Amino acid sequence: MPSEKLLYRSVQFNIRLTENEKDYIEEKAKSVNMSASSYGRKIMLDGAIIYRDTTTFSKYMKELNAISVNINQIARNTTAVNNVIEKDVIHLQNQYEKLKALYIKLLGDVT
Repeated sequence: MPSEKLLYRSVQFNIRLTENEKDYIEEKAKSVNMSASSYGRKIMLDGAIIYRDTTTFSKYMKELNAISVNINQIARNTTAVNNVIEKDVIHLQNQYEKLKALYIKLLGDVT
C-alpha cells in the first residue's frame, strides 16, 4: 500500500450504485463521522471500519485530570506553608492512581 504521507490522491476509482445504495453508504459514513469518499476508501482497503464513540470516556478523563490538578494543588499548598501531612498527600495520590487504572481498564474492556 502506498505511503500514508501522500496527501494528494491522483487516481480516481469509480463505481456505479443505485440511489438507495448511495444513500445507504452516505448514512453509514455519516454515522461514523466520515465523508462518503473516506468511508468507501477505508472499506475497500481495510474491509471494515471500527468506530468507537469516546465522548463518555473523554468526559471521565477530564474529571480524572481535574482530580490530579487538585492533588497537585494540595501538595503545593501544604509544602508552601510547611505543614505537609505526607500521609494525606500519598493517600490522595493513591486514590487518583486507582481512578486512573479503573478508567484504563474500562476503556480496554469496551474497545
